[in-house]
Amino acid sequence: YLGKLTQGDLGTSIHRRIPIAETLKDRFPATMELAFFSMFIAIIVGVPVGIISAARRNSILDSTTMIGSLIGVSVPIFWLGVMLIMLFSVTLQWLPAGGRLDSGIELKSVTNMHLIDSLITRNFPAFINAFQHIILPTIALATIPMAVIARMTRSSMLDVMQEDYVRTAHAKGVAERTVLYKHALKNAFLPIVTIIGLQFGLLLAGAVLTETIFSWPGIGKWVYDSILARDYPIVQSGTLLIAIIFVMINLIVDISYGYLDPRIHYD
Repeated sequence: YLGKLTQGDLGTSIHRRIPIAETLKDRFPATMELAFFSMFIAIIVGVPVGIISAARRNSILDSTTMIGSLIGVSVPIFWLGVMLIMLFSVTLQWLPAGGRLDSGIELKSVTNMHLIDSLITRNFPAFINAFQHIILPTIALATIPMAVIARMTRSSMLDVMQEDYVRTAHAKGVAERTVLYKHALKNAFLPIVTIIGLQFGLLLAGAVLTETIFSWPGIGKWVYDSILARDYPIVQSGTLLIAIIFVMINLIVDISYGYLDPRIHYD
């Protein structure tokens, strides 16, 4: 089995009687598209919220954002996903409840990431439709990492803002914005990068619930359906793939430390 793995042979599906690697080519891009988009939203929202909370420590804004992040960490993905569908798909009918594209939309597959493929082929109706389909699963999947990143950013910023060089910058009359982004954030970024890497790996685990709820045809739903069908080779291959991605992401994060902090050297 290990020897075949080195050659890219993950085995054969018991249920469908086809090589697992062939199915993975379609499923993997769908999961990565959802994970990348979710992490992008989590970063662009979580980091600024953490910075603002640290800058306005003990204010009403700080308390509100931290309570919101605590709720975000505590809310189960499966419950949040169902509530989003009930509100935006059933009640308001603003967004589709599941899938990646409407049945009448045609899109030429290049990378099997629909947002990218629609831009490459200049199929803008497909891009709009794919974007509408990815909004709800992205919100459901991004909520927990967004809250964790916000709390870590706030904590790391508060630690750095107590350092002598930050107080010196304030004493020199440096603008508050410059102190926050040039002095404090730059030196507080290592813990933030670490938590982003860990959360990205955990996104793949959370994708099992999210993809199942929103009928997103990625690795998560693939593994879930295989568990119900007792198709153990697929379950084993999906788990192995998620573990490899998790390890690789953490390796990339460790390597990035040397570029983010000049005091760290890999000799």
